[in-house]
Amino acid sequence: MADHYEPFETRAQGKLLLTGEYFVLDGALSLALPVRYGQTLQVLPSEKPGRLTWISRDADGTVWFQAEFALPEIVLLSSTDPKTADILATVLKACRRQRPAFLSGNAAFEVRTANEFPRAWGLGTSSTLIAAIAVWADVDPYPVLFDTFGGSGYDIACAYASGPVLYHLEGQTPWIRTVVFEHENLIGEALGLARAKDLYFNDFWGEIKSLGAWGGDFVLATSDRPEAETQTYFSSRGFFVFFPWREMVV
Repeated sequence: MADHYEPFETRAQGKLLLTGEYFVLDGALSLALPVRYGQTLQVLPSEKPGRLTWISRDADGTVWFQAEFALPEIVLLSSTDPKTADILATVLKACRRQRPAFLSGNAAFEVRTANEFPRAWGLGTSSTLIAAIAVWADVDPYPVLFDTFGGSGYDIACAYASGPVLYHLEGQTPWIRTVVFEHENLIGEALGLARAKDLYFNDFWGEIKSLGAWGGDFVLATSDRPEAETQTYFSSRGFFVFFPWREMVV
């Protein structure tokens, strides 16, 4: 596959690790969640032959990093942050080890990246960048990660996942399985009972989980709408006892 000389754009998602903290590094089976916040990478043709210009913006739109490299050597010419530029060059060279044609010849590119979340949040500034660059370079992102930043790779698995994933390492080989994040379905199938949401709240905008005996105890409801609107929904269906999480759980 040749380099993208036409405009090219991709977007990688950030991540959260629900279970498997730290142990995922040693191969433990872990549940990882892709999130709606991510990072975009846009590649544009440049009028500077043999140059790669890089511009990175934070979530507020401000430029936090700029650099220019000479191609095809990927040699740093100028930068606002030499340490970050060296790391970026290492990632680009790791991609080239898989596909020598990447950034070869007298190519001329301007690359623009943009975070959709503040970098301090820890949702995956580095992993989304590696995943996006790997798509541009048409290479496997896991060796790029292992050759540069290191880590388990679960964040790379989240970058283009369609939903939650089970992840673990078998040696240096990632094992990934997409899963349906819905505990109620499993319990409902085992008990032969319908979920509370299907029975009573099938038009509710959030999620419902039964607590204790199904049909006899409380349910836990999640909502991204105001508390008053959520309570109105349930009271209109004959449910009048509400406890916010902060008032119920120790």
